[in-house]
Amino acid sequence: MYIGDVGKRGLHHLVYEVVDNSIDAGADNVWIIFAEETYINKESFYLITVDDGSGIGSSIQWVGALNGADTGPGGIPIIPPTVDDY
Repeated sequence: MYIGDVGKRGLHHLVYEVVDNSIDAGADNVWIIFAEETYINKESFYLITVDDGSGIGSSIQWVGALNGADTGPGGIPIIPPTVDDY
């Protein structure tokens, strides 16, 4: 989730997202599953966290449209790692 601001506007957006996601999960009759295992790699250029909680399944690797926001230094595509990668 991208908030985009650290002031009152960002806090409002964060609260809105949490409430909206909770309502969506309740409407879909989905139980929110918390992660049992989390991997954090802070030694690389980027901070990478991987967990087995609810969200995009660990077998799915998403690659968006490769624009400036989806590429790292030198235009290398950023592909989010999965739990299976570690």
